[in-house]
This record gives sequence, structure tokens and C-alpha cells, in this order.
Amino acid sequence: MRILLNSTSLSRAERGFTLLEILIASFILAIVISTVYGAYRGSLTLMEGMDEERRVNELAEQTFMRMIRDLSAIAPIEGRFKFSTGPSKAGPDFSDLTFVSQAHLAFQEKEIPAGLAEISYEAEESEEEGSFRLLRKDVLAQEGEETKESLSGFILCEDIHSLTYKFIDVNGNEHITWDTEKGSEMERNRLPLLIIIELRLINRRDREHPYVFITKVYLPAAKRIIFPGP
Repeated sequence: MRILLNSTSLSRAERGFTLLEILIASFILAIVISTVYGAYRGSLTLMEGMDEERRVNELAEQTFMRMIRDLSAIAPIEGRFKFSTGPSKAGPDFSDLTFVSQAHLAFQEKEIPAGLAEISYEAEESEEEGSFRLLRKDVLAQEGEETKESLSGFILCEDIHSLTYKFIDVNGNEHITWDTEKGSEMERNRLPLLIIIELRLINRRDREHPYVFITKVYLPAAKRIIFPGP
């Protein structure tokens, strides 16, 4: 008896993949996943950076708006302007600023809602190392010194790297300090014509390069000299 054997070749699907083909496919898959993940991470980092910049910009804008309102409402008290800078306990990158203004904010139910107030901007170190915050203190001018000393103020801005002021007098000269009571002849009983405020906020992605914001506040009352009576 003769048995005939038919030789037929198996298809690729029936034979399966070789080890080399599997390795090549795995390599290609790894490249694709790596590319997609890299693009995803890049997009995520970009979005996080945009959110952080938006937050910082809003913080600076809100701070400047409050400061501009306060400074634009400066007024004399008892025939004199009161406006002075002083050293800050936060260090050399800061200055404290005190002035009398009509921009009083009342937070207590029984507090007088309006009137001349002594407003102070004071910086202090926050809980995070290397970070500072700005306090706004606001007390009615007729209050005693004891009340002013006990006032804690409220936080106007956080995540501060530095806060400095420059003052331009009516002759265009620049000053880094100002005191209407004990300053130079140009300063006594007179306001600066222009205040330049430079606020630097911490950049959490690169602390060596903080965000820098600058605004200028024009004080028309600077051209007005107060001559106090005897």
C-alpha cells in the first residue's frame, strides 16, 4: 500500500511570531508609549506652569489694587501730611511704610465705617523658609497708641521674595526713604510726587528667578505744601 503525504505550508498566523519579531514589536511599542507619555508630561507641566503664573499674576494685581487705593486717598491730618518709611524686621529687602489715608476699612460691627486712618504696610517672615508676607494695618487716626500697637493687621500678600519702594520728588530726584516729619527739607510736610513699588513673588519652579511686578502711584497732593500753624 502506498500512502501519499500532502505537504502544506502553515500560514503566519498559524505558525505564530518569532522571538525576533516579538522583540521588534516590543521595542516599537516602548518608543510609542515613551513619546506619548513625554508629550503628556510636557503638556501637564505647561498647564501647571500656566496655572501658577495665573495665580501669581492675580496675587500681584490684587495687592497693587489695594495699595493704589490706599495711597491715592492720602490726606493731611491736623494740617500735616504723615508719610514715612522705616526699616523692616523682615530684612534689608523690605521697608515698612506708614501714612494717613481716607481709605479706612472697617472689619468690626461696631467700628466706625469711615474716617482718617493710619495705614501701615509691614512685612514679616512666613512659616515657609525664605518666604514673606505683607501685613496691612489700619487703625482710625484718633485711636490711641496702645490700640495701634496691639493691632495685628490682615495679610495683604503672601509668597513674597522682596518688596521695595522708590520715591520721586517734584524735582524728579529719586529717594529710597521718605519722612514728612524728620526727613530732608524736600520731604518735610510734603509727599513724593511718584511712588514706584517693586514686588517680587517667589517662583516655585525656579527660586533664583522670582516673578517681578512694578507699579507706579502718582500723588497729586505732592505739589501741595502744608504750612502748619504755630
